[in-house]
Amino acid sequence: MNNTTTPAEEKLVDIDELINTLWSPQSAPPKASIYKLAQKGTIPSEKLGKRTFFLPSAVREAMSGKMKIRVTDNFSDPIEKKKSDLAHNNSEAQRLDLSREMREQG
Repeated sequence: MNNTTTPAEEKLVDIDELINTLWSPQSAPPKASIYKLAQKGTIPSEKLGKRTFFLPSAVREAMSGKMKIRVTDNFSDPIEKKKSDLAHNNSEAQRLDLSREMREQG
C-alpha cells in the first residue's frame, strides 16, 4: 500500500503541526515569527475564524528562497578559527588596522 501524500491530498495543519512537519525542535522559529510571516503574506495561510492553518508544502516552497542561513565552522585549530573570524569580520579588522595606524602616526 502506498503511504505517500500527494499535494492534492495534503491537509491544512495548525501552527504546531506545521512546526513539527518543517523544522526540528532545535531549529524551529518562534510561533510569533510564523504568524507575522503569514500576516504579511510571505507564507501562505488560511484563516478560519480566529484560527490560522497552513499547507506545509506551500509554506516550504514559499520559504525556500527566504531563509537566511548562517554557516558556522567548528575549528579545532585556533589559528584557523581566528582567520575565519577575521574573514567574516573583515570590515572590523580594517577599522582596527586604520585606528592602529592613526595612533602610530599621531
